[in-house]
Amino acid sequence: MRVCQLTRIELFIGMVAWAILLFSMVTSCAFAESPEEWQNLPAAISPIPIAPLFKEGPIDWKSFAPFVLHEQRSSWLFPAGLARGSACAADAAAPSVDSGSDRTESTTSPSSIEKERPIDWRTIGPDILHDQRAIWTFPTRLAHGEDWKPTLEFLFVLGTLISLDSRDTPYFRQTTAFSGFNHALTATNATVGTLLVPAALYAVGRLHKDSFATHTALLAGESAVDSEVVVEALKIAIGRRRPYAVPGGGNYSDTWFETYHPFPNTSGSFPSGHTILAFSVATVIAHRYRDHRWVPWVAYGAASLVGFSRLTQQAHFPSDVFAGAALGYFISRDVVMPGREPGF
Repeated sequence: MRVCQLTRIELFIGMVAWAILLFSMVTSCAFAESPEEWQNLPAAISPIPIAPLFKEGPIDWKSFAPFVLHEQRSSWLFPAGLARGSACAADAAAPSVDSGSDRTESTTSPSSIEKERPIDWRTIGPDILHDQRAIWTFPTRLAHGEDWKPTLEFLFVLGTLISLDSRDTPYFRQTTAFSGFNHALTATNATVGTLLVPAALYAVGRLHKDSFATHTALLAGESAVDSEVVVEALKIAIGRRRPYAVPGGGNYSDTWFETYHPFPNTSGSFPSGHTILAFSVATVIAHRYRDHRWVPWVAYGAASLVGFSRLTQQAHFPSDVFAGAALGYFISRDVVMPGREPGF
C-alpha cells in the first residue's frame, strides 16, 4: 500500500492556512480578558463587537456546563459566521439580552479615527509602530469578513507561481541574454536608486518649500522601513534557499526552510527584499502624483525592472518577486496611506 508523502511546499501552505484561521479565531473571539478591556481597546485593534454572552450574569459552577456548551457551539459555527461576513460566530450563536444595548457597534470607522495622523519627522517612529501593528493583525480583518477577495487572489497567484518555480527558474540560469542588463542593474544599484528617489524628492521639497513633496518623501521612507521589517521577519521565519544556491541539476522545488540565519537574514529568498522596497516607494509616489499620468507608469515601470533584475540574476524565484511586489503595494496602499489624504 502506498503512503502519501507531503512535500515541504504543501506543509508550508497548510501551516500558513491554519495559522491564519487560528489567529483570526483567537484575536476576534478572545482578544480581551473582559468586556471592559475589549471596549477600551482602540478601534484599530478591536473592530469586532463583543458577544452578548459577557453580560448574561455570573460565571460560577452552576453555569459552567451551559457556558461550555455555548462555546462549543460557537466554535463549530465559526466557518458559517465567517461565510456570512460575521466577525465571530459567537455573535450569532449567543442568546440576545437587551439587544439594543449589547449589539451596539462603533459608528466611527478606522479611517475617520486616523484622519489627524500628521506627516513629519517627529511622528515617524510612532507611525511605523502603528503600521506594523496594522500589518501583523491583518488576519483580524479577514475574521471581520473584509479583504477576502484580494487575499484569495493573492494566494492563488502565489501558489501557481510556486508550482511553476522549478520550470521557469532554470531558464534564467542557463541564458546569457541578460548579462548587460544584470551588470547595469546590480543589487546595490537597485537599492541606491530606489532610496535616492524619496531622498531627492525631500531635498527638492525643502528647497522650494513644497510641503507636498516633503510629505510624499516621508511617506515613501516610512513605507520603505515598514517593508524591510516585514521582509526580514518573513525571511527569517521561512528561510527559502535562493536559486543560485541550488546545485546544478538540483531540485528547485525543495528550497523551503533551508536557510536559518539570525538577523539579518541575507540568504533568505522569500520574499524579494529589493522588489518590496521598490514597489512600496513606487506606490506612494504613483498615487500622490497620479494627476500627472506619466508618473505611475514611470514609478511602476522602474519597480518592475528592479523585480525582473532579481530573476535574471538568479537571486529570487518568480514567486518571491511577485510576493514582494504585492506586499510592497499593500503596505503603502492599505497601511501607510490611509488617513494621510482625502483619497483614503
